[in-house]
Amino acid sequence: MSNLMNEDRPFLSPNYKKKFQELFSNEQLIGLYSSAKHWRLMVIYPKQREVLLVDPFGETRSTLRQTKQLWEASMTRHFEGVQTWQINSTQHPKQTDMISCGAFCLKFAECILKGEDLPANISSCDMNDFRREIAINLIQIGGDGDWCRNICRLCDRTSPPPSKRAGTNPKEWGWVCCDKCEPEMWYHGVCLGIRRSTEHLKNVSFYCNKPVVQDEILALEVGETLIRQRKNRKISKCYGCSVPIKNAPLEAPYDMVLVQKMLGPRKGGKITDDPSTFVNYVCNYHPDRKCTTKINIVNDKIKISKDFKTIEVSHQEKLEDLGIDISVLN
Repeated sequence: MSNLMNEDRPFLSPNYKKKFQELFSNEQLIGLYSSAKHWRLMVIYPKQREVLLVDPFGETRSTLRQTKQLWEASMTRHFEGVQTWQINSTQHPKQTDMISCGAFCLKFAECILKGEDLPANISSCDMNDFRREIAINLIQIGGDGDWCRNICRLCDRTSPPPSKRAGTNPKEWGWVCCDKCEPEMWYHGVCLGIRRSTEHLKNVSFYCNKPVVQDEILALEVGETLIRQRKNRKISKCYGCSVPIKNAPLEAPYDMVLVQKMLGPRKGGKITDDPSTFVNYVCNYHPDRKCTTKINIVNDKIKISKDFKTIEVSHQEKLEDLGIDISVLN
């Protein structure tokens, strides 16, 4: 609309002139135009050759006359013959600051498109609520809805990163929505540590105003070490030796296991040196020096599992033998 009002030459090329003229076969057209960094709303009724001007500051005679001249000049450039239009105004609330003209115009446009009367008054609180509504709508429709519905708020991806997909069934990659957020906030089930099928995730009640606690292994980053306590014999392979971890007793200190994530080529995929194609693997190790010689254990990147209830003396001796500072675990 601003180009139509402010340009001295035809806005559209001749190839599109016919389509542009067909646009004016509609009952109503609505748009905003800017003049001297101030937004005004124009509602066009082509068949009646009428223009409704809504200026958030109010319509003066000078504003109405100038807008009529600019509009008629623009229509004469795009249509044959001299164009004569009638310009009108209506009662509406006025803006009281210097920054809300655009928001006022959008509010007026919303009322007109809904067939409602313009509000008698718009307070500063009403305008703040409307600005928030605009922001929510923009985010919700952004990227054709992808910004809200197809991007996880934790990993910022449409599908879980390889490190979180490791060892999970694709059916467990369902989505969980916060029940209170506006705009909607969606999360991968695996990013939240919820290992349930997509069908079961539909019944999960989740509020992200509370701290989001991820599964410890899923949240583990490359280079970090997690110290866990074995509760069963499910962990089998040790990536540092050929002796299965599940064969070790479940008593201290043999119930302790070190977990790291390793970056490497995808299994079964093409062997490549391109790190961008690598995926993360969860690797378990015996807490022995001979099993951890090939990994780098950094004291300030050590985590201890919240399920590790008590670190006994035998655990401490094993960790000290690996060069791990016990004080960082307290």
